[in-house]
Amino acid sequence: MTNKHSTIEQRLEKLERQNRRMKLAGLGALVIAAVVILAGLAWPRGSASAQAGGSATVIRATSFMLVDAKGRERARLGMYEGAPMLDLYDADGKLRTSLGAFSDGPILALYDANGKERAMLGAKSVGPMLGLNDANGKERVMLAVPSVGPMLGLNDVNGKERAMLAVLSDGPRLGLFDADEKLRASLVAKSVGPELGLNDANGNETVVLTASLAGPGLGLTDANGFGANIGVTNLVTPTTGETHTTSAASIVLFGKDKKVLWSAPQ
Repeated sequence: MTNKHSTIEQRLEKLERQNRRMKLAGLGALVIAAVVILAGLAWPRGSASAQAGGSATVIRATSFMLVDAKGRERARLGMYEGAPMLDLYDADGKLRTSLGAFSDGPILALYDANGKERAMLGAKSVGPMLGLNDANGKERVMLAVPSVGPMLGLNDVNGKERAMLAVLSDGPRLGLFDADEKLRASLVAKSVGPELGLNDANGNETVVLTASLAGPGLGLTDANGFGANIGVTNLVTPTTGETHTTSAASIVLFGKDKKVLWSAPQ
């Protein structure tokens, strides 16, 4: 549980670096009920002074165990590495549910009949998140709300991130990644207009298609740094330092130093 707890936190932080609100009702009541059942007590009503004898019984322990009619452990409430945890087991003794209150937030984990973790819900310090795993325990879906904005990540069978949808400060965006988790395509809807970017195997952006307020534009860049812009381009006049924008009916070629080699119309 602790290892997965750390992995999920790293995953969420990674998503935040790259660019639903959820509410659980009754979890507090579940823990309280578990303590009552495990201790074999009826929860006292009213104030302590209103009870017989004017005193209440308090049981202090580091672990409680609940067994069924056949003596099989079905629930355990205890401390684990400084954090309170509630574990629930099925009739075969396999862990099916874990609820823990860690220092940086609570986590609820759900396991299938084979003992594989299939879902995890957390309220971490970096933001709430929901992780869904496949039958092999590989994370396939991650929904998170870090400080930069809500994000949805989709992974392949190897647990590698292949797609990410996010709503950030500059607008909604979609990122597509290759098998090595390198960004290969991105689509962003900025306030100034949508933008599509295509990257090579090294992660370098080689194609950019934009539809800005000034007009459409297509930018191409090779591995050596040479480039070509077709359509609207912002150019700086070397002698005056002034910036002017070309029309959609224009072509500009750039050298490795980003200086204009040729343009049309002149």
